[in-house]
Amino acid sequence: RALGVNVEELTPQVWISPADENMAEETFRRAQLPADATIAVCPGAQERYRIHPHFDRILKEIQGASFVILGDNRDTAMAQYLGGALDAPLLDLTGQTTLGQSLAIIKRCTLVIGSESACAQMAIACHIPHVIIVGGGHFGRFVPYSPLTAVACTPLPCFGCNWKCRYRSFPCISEIDHRIVTGAVAQTLAASADRPRIF
Repeated sequence: RALGVNVEELTPQVWISPADENMAEETFRRAQLPADATIAVCPGAQERYRIHPHFDRILKEIQGASFVILGDNRDTAMAQYLGGALDAPLLDLTGQTTLGQSLAIIKRCTLVIGSESACAQMAIACHIPHVIIVGGGHFGRFVPYSPLTAVACTPLPCFGCNWKCRYRSFPCISEIDHRIVTGAVAQTLAASADRPRIF
């Protein structure tokens, strides 16, 4: 406003190249991913202790969806495990997409589920609802971000530890019941919200 720019809503924006849009469109077509029932899964995080150990349980409870797994090469083993554990259609794109291509893929999904990582910001910029599994290391510093954000967590008195876990097992991530996440997914898919939600 100080610069004379008036906008009704100020939100993150991304510009995706036509080449990346075409790649995503072709990927969805080739893999026969339904645009109205495909969920992007981004299980990876910068540190392994920030990754929920039971993504398989989470995804198994989501009925009628196809999944596309995004991440870097470190996430390939997890994607392969999930592919073997699920009966649902699953496309593993870990280590195979650029940032722009990942954005174009996310833009075509109905929902993003992931660890607290760049996937949340990417989903917001693509205007896609997302459920993010969040631990206590920096709770409240980075998420929630927008009304599109649903946070799944297990509050503990030690939140704010800066990831210096007194238990060494990071229970704020490892002990999040998968049903908290699937409940967040169900409610996020059922209705939009006017503010971030914490489950």
